[in-house]
Amino acid sequence: MNALIYESIANKNLTAEDISNILETAQDFNEKNNITGCLVYHNHKFLQIIEGEKMIIDDLFVNITNDKRHSEVKLLDECVIYERSFKKWSMA
Repeated sequence: MNALIYESIANKNLTAEDISNILETAQDFNEKNNITGCLVYHNHKFLQIIEGEKMIIDDLFVNITNDKRHSEVKLLDECVIYERSFKKWSMA
């Protein structure tokens, strides 16, 4: 199992509804793909930790980097993990 951590800058026109949609979409996808993690939004920036199978996380990260709701996506860390930190969180 792997973990991936990234940060990005939200677009200036991002609304609370957009953030809610991001969270709903992530929760649905993550439940279906055995992904856990945490999404933090603060001061117009995102920080996300994603845990799961490497191939799924890698594909997901490609989609994340192409998402126009944020920019300057920066991969902070990617590593093998032996235990999930967010076992019961599909994304929160």
